[in-house]
Order: sequence, then structure tokens, then C-alpha cells
Amino acid sequence: LHELGTTALPVVLLLTGLIGLTLALLMGQQLAQYGASVHLATLMGVSFVREVGPLLTAVILAGRSGSAITAELASMKVQEEVDALRTMGARDATFLIAPRVIALVVATPFLSLFASACGIAAGLVVAVFRLDLAPTTYFQVLFDALQAKDIFYTFLKSAVFATIIAFLACRIGLSTRGGSDAVGRATTRTVVAGIFWTVIADCIFALVLYL
Repeated sequence: LHELGTTALPVVLLLTGLIGLTLALLMGQQLAQYGASVHLATLMGVSFVREVGPLLTAVILAGRSGSAITAELASMKVQEEVDALRTMGARDATFLIAPRVIALVVATPFLSLFASACGIAAGLVVAVFRLDLAPTTYFQVLFDALQAKDIFYTFLKSAVFATIIAFLACRIGLSTRGGSDAVGRATTRTVVAGIFWTVIADCIFALVLYL
């Protein structure tokens, strides 16, 4: 849980903060032209809590934690450590897969929540120093726009994304054949497949929730 989740928090906060700052600058500039600067809080809150936070966190974890899982398991497979565990009576699903899947599923929703908060905070910086909005106004509009179900959808989507990434990483890692070069190829496959299927899952969520 620490290796796959907690240590990923700094890079998640850094990237979501920078992306949030960029989006806030772009949206704030457009909203200011129509005298609707106050709605920056609505756009930042809804977009980050519903979409950007969970999806960006999942993409980062696919490239970081997913690849780490695959590299570790693929190395164990190539060096015949997995066969040794089976000889000792250890089951793959219990000893190798379950701890990693559970850890990622538990950590990802909270990482997404922190990522969303960081993006919203970046929007606050732009609103205060660029658009001359009061922090109280920003938060009042933000709380009016967000609902409890938005937080629930964040946790639900993040858990699904984490499950996809973890299972893909474990499956690809344990099915690796060959030498050390196969570990690199397996890691690359995990990153590509993890991001691809995460985006597909996000599109399915969007169709189900917003249509």
C-alpha cells in the first residue's frame, strides 16, 4: 500500500496541480470575456472531481505503479521464483496478486481525491490573483456546484480504474516468457494497456452517468 499508493502522492499532486493551473488560466481567460469569472469554481470543481482527477491519477498510476508491478512479477517469473513459490505450496492469486490489487484499489480513490483538491486549489490561485475573486466567493460557488454523488462517482471510478490496472499488470507480469528483455517488453505492454483500458472505462462511465 505504501509503495504503490503513498509514494505516488507527490507526483500525482505535482502533475494535477500544474494541469489544474493551466486549465484554470485558459478557462478563466475565456470566462472573463463574458463576465462569468465566478463560474471558474464550477468548472474546476466539477471537471476535476468527476473526470480529470480520477482519470489523471489512473494514468499516472498505470505508468508508475502498474509498470512496477509488472516489472517485479516478470522478473520473478523469468528467474523462476514464481515456480519456486508454487513448489512450496503458495498460490499465485493469494500470495502475489491479491495484495497488489487490494493495495491499489484502496489507495487510488484517496489519491484521486487529493488530486481533485489540488486541481481545485490551482483554480483558486488563478481566481484570486488573476480574476480578482474573493476566496469565499470561489468556495461558495464550488460547494453549490458539487454534490455528494460526485464524490461517490470519484471513488467508484477510481476503484474500477485501479482494478483494471492491477489485474492487467499482474496478468502480463505472470505470463512473461523469455529473458531479461522480456521484462522490458512486458512493462511497456502494461503501461499501454493500462492507459488504453482506463480511458475506455472512463468513456463507458461518461455514457452511463451523463447521457
